Amino acid sequence: MSDDLPSSYDVIILGTGMVESIVAAAVARTGKKVLHLDPNTYYGQLWATLSLDSFELWAKTGTSNAKALKGEDAFKSLSDKALKYYETQDERDCISDLTFNWNIVEDIPDTEEESKEDTASGNDYSIKKIRDVSRKFNIDLAPKLLFAKGPMVEILIKSQVSKYVEFLNVNNILIYIDDAIERVPCSKSDVFSSKSVNVVDKRLLMKVLTSIQSYTEESPFFQEYEDKTFLDYLKANLPEKFANFILYSIAAGDQNTPCLEGVQKAKKFLSCLGYYGNSPFLWPLYGSSELLQGFCRQCAVFSGIYCLNREVEAIAVEGDKYYGCASNGILLQSEHLVISNSLLPNQFRGTGPSVKRAVLITDKSIFPEGKEGVSLLQYPTDDSAATILELSGNTCSVPKGLFIVQIVGNCLEEAIKNLFSEGGDDSKPKILYSLRFTLHQMECTGKLPENIHACSGPDFATDFDAEIRKAEEIFKKICPEEEFFAPLPPEPEPPSDEPDSPEEATNDA
Repeated sequence: MSDDLPSSYDVIILGTGMVESIVAAAVARTGKKVLHLDPNTYYGQLWATLSLDSFELWAKTGTSNAKALKGEDAFKSLSDKALKYYETQDERDCISDLTFNWNIVEDIPDTEEESKEDTASGNDYSIKKIRDVSRKFNIDLAPKLLFAKGPMVEILIKSQVSKYVEFLNVNNILIYIDDAIERVPCSKSDVFSSKSVNVVDKRLLMKVLTSIQSYTEESPFFQEYEDKTFLDYLKANLPEKFANFILYSIAAGDQNTPCLEGVQKAKKFLSCLGYYGNSPFLWPLYGSSELLQGFCRQCAVFSGIYCLNREVEAIAVEGDKYYGCASNGILLQSEHLVISNSLLPNQFRGTGPSVKRAVLITDKSIFPEGKEGVSLLQYPTDDSAATILELSGNTCSVPKGLFIVQIVGNCLEEAIKNLFSEGGDDSKPKILYSLRFTLHQMECTGKLPENIHACSGPDFATDFDAEIRKAEEIFKKICPEEEFFAPLPPEPEPPSDEPDSPEEATNDA
């Protein structure tokens, strides 16, 4: 089969997930020749952001059956060398228990001509009307937030990828407690302006938040709690309600979180307040995959080659070293291979932890008294917790008047039951569409050749910190002498048409 691609590269990257895309940009900036492939027709793999039509197609495709393997003999004609071939796998192996359904009628006869700018009026939603504005949806498979002072923001600024992305603050930090949703006072101004916190509790809350924010390893405040949980410390210093505020919403912990770990997480949250408004988090407009597409764009600027809808059928190994990739009937060679865990051959991968996920389209907000935009709700239970992210129309993720709700956590069914309605209860947001599935993390379990670098898929954290650490780790193995996203030289200023001095202007005249 003919192919216009060059046959040799410094680095081949298989999969356009978050880690892979960050590595692609970082490596391409050093001058290395990069080929970036993805078997899908879209960027992102399990990190993708999809329109409603594409999202429904993704759901209807269902979980993957075992990939049909060709057998090693099918690749031996690609090279005269004595190579061992390992066949890659399907990323949909990471998905199980997938179900979806619409909870509204297929269509409503039009009584008058309506604009497609509005999905419907009142409660007259139909599947057809919502599908008519499919392109106004940007639905994340792995939604995440950025800490305002976190490593992702630092890398976006340092790499100049930030110029490709726009952001919103997460305006509403919420918790479900005592059968109600409450706003969490996070900053000093929040605490003192809150009408739900009395004067005595305000002083206690500020004292604890100040102690956490000033924490160092020498801090005396937490020494007696080193062997205890963060909840033990909080309950000893605060009423239970406010202890839960800090534990679940600020520290994103649970009842077993060790004290010093909880303090460090809470300090990170508090230290990010005030940088881009009164919120520690940022949300990328149009969805999380805007970030990875920004890194891919920069890789292409530095001469990286991109091929979507291009599968690598097998990895070729010579002795104990990776040699190349079998793709479309040819052998592509490179010094290094960067590959998503989800695509690793079965000999090198296994199933790790899993979590339940849900994506809902609803007709109104879970917190209507809050600010429009992005809301982050923690739903704790005795055994686990669910993180709920709600997006309104001004996030460029959903048409005006509708909401996207993303839920991560094994208690999501309880959260859905208590917070939403599937019909009959007008006091709660109505679920118009729902998709549920279980996401399994694939892990590298076998010993890979040293020049193959496996990338982790979406984890269950709220932020991108782990992805940045992994990308830098891989980059250092490929480019040990280079700085991770070294500053670019300043662009030359365009020549000015203005005269340099009044004397020159006179002479010109």
